[in-house]
Amino acid sequence: LPWPKCMGLRLLAFQPKWWGRSLALLRSPMLRRVLHAVPRLRPLLPSLQQLSQHHQSQSWSDNYPPQGAQRGEVMLFLGCVARSVDVPAIDAAIALLTLFGFRVHVPSQQVCCGAILKHAGDAAAAADLAQRNREAFAGEMPLLVLASGCGADLYDSADAGFGARVMEVAAFLDQHADWQGVECVPLAARVAIHDPCSLRNVLRSEQAYYRLLRRIPGMELLPLAGNGQCCGAAGMYHLQHPDIAQQLRDDKMAAIKAAQADRIVSANFACGMWINGALRQSAQEVQHPLLLLQQHIRKV
Repeated sequence: LPWPKCMGLRLLAFQPKWWGRSLALLRSPMLRRVLHAVPRLRPLLPSLQQLSQHHQSQSWSDNYPPQGAQRGEVMLFLGCVARSVDVPAIDAAIALLTLFGFRVHVPSQQVCCGAILKHAGDAAAAADLAQRNREAFAGEMPLLVLASGCGADLYDSADAGFGARVMEVAAFLDQHADWQGVECVPLAARVAIHDPCSLRNVLRSEQAYYRLLRRIPGMELLPLAGNGQCCGAAGMYHLQHPDIAQQLRDDKMAAIKAAQADRIVSANFACGMWINGALRQSAQEVQHPLLLLQQHIRKV
């Protein structure tokens, strides 16, 4: 990437809070006109505008105590873009973990996982991010992630060295949640579920979402046809190869139409936003499956 873009990505990776500030600025029509006047930035505008539409300002405490007796402690990775555009899912994850008796630590020193810089070819900066995250998440507690792309990078990265400590929130709940005293309220709906590549091929925990969501009575859960194929988002791939990415997304749209589902869920916010970009004219919108679960669960 040209050096101005690399410097911009470095700033946003090392100072994740700047994602929110930048996305808030993108809501200015004047700034959008300025960016549109720069030919090299024009292809980025649709994705940036969609990110800005989903931006919510939020900050998190260093830790959240469990509801009732404590059964364990975990650390939660927020991500950089996700902390600005996937706030409801992050809040849902914290609510579910504390509901099941887990204290949730959210280290304020955490930074980007480094994937965005690796995609841009800046391996040295990505290694520096890994070192900072090692310090922020020192210890032996499970390191839980919501954005499966971030989780895949943290899990696979030799620089980060987290290895098996990294778990998707759903996989952790699937293994450790005690359902005594907790119930799900019924939902009469057909729900299509999209499996992100990073969740299926790296973390290999996509089935945890199926098992959790099947606890909701009355709901028909439908694996989206073609779940073995990428949706086209793939980190920065949809920006670098827009034509191929569009073809892949068209396949997902055909699968969604064929499913005739009332709701669509995906465990990766980037996949969800990429698919939502093609659902703008419909009443449907992809949401995180943990948000759906949290909306239909309660203590008894």
